[in-house]
Amino acid sequence: MIILIALIVSSLLAYFFYYFDIKFLTSERVKWITTFSGAYLLGITFVHIIPEIFSGHGHSSHQHDGGDSGAIGFWIFLGFFIQLLLDYFSKGIEHGHVHKKIGWTVVIALSIHSFIEAVPIFTDVDHQHNQLMLGVLLHKVPVAIVLANILKQDPISKSKAFVLISLFVISAPLGIFSGANFTILQEYHKEILAVVVGLLLHISTTILFESTTDHHIKIQKLIAILAGFGLSFLLIFFH
Repeated sequence: MIILIALIVSSLLAYFFYYFDIKFLTSERVKWITTFSGAYLLGITFVHIIPEIFSGHGHSSHQHDGGDSGAIGFWIFLGFFIQLLLDYFSKGIEHGHVHKKIGWTVVIALSIHSFIEAVPIFTDVDHQHNQLMLGVLLHKVPVAIVLANILKQDPISKSKAFVLISLFVISAPLGIFSGANFTILQEYHKEILAVVVGLLLHISTTILFESTTDHHIKIQKLIAILAGFGLSFLLIFFH
């Protein structure tokens, strides 16, 4: 419950970042946070989510037979392709990219990503994905910062900016609510989780690959990557 509240608060931070100029959160530091979250997402994907999908651990009585590994592989590929498509419209804000202007298409794509990755957190009534929820939380913070910074530079009205931020803010809580309350989503929990794996693989690997310049990684980013991996591995022992 604490992580759920923190997830909602992390989305609300987008309002705070928009209306107040936080000098500490420079673009370089945001990249460190983004790198850390990307490493954590990749870590939990490999050591927690993928093993759970193929082992069938934590499935509720409402779920149907998820099919063979080939079918699951298809859903993972579908998630990867969906994120590839969303990236085309969001312009890579999920990776920490900064642009001068932003519009409805960008925020809608960003919100769809946020909604999808939050759906499976509570779709299994017998098992909560706290690691995934924490990953979504860690990822939303730098995205909220980037979104707010772009909107501050974009010459649009504050009322429009408020609406765009609100769309982003409600996306993850709406995904959690949908997963927890719609039976159809609970029945296809494994498939939805596989789609999320595809999304996370695309997001996390893109973040880490973009953390290098001429195949060299700055020591600060290397520390951020190791810290993200370390946290994901550490939480397995407390699962």
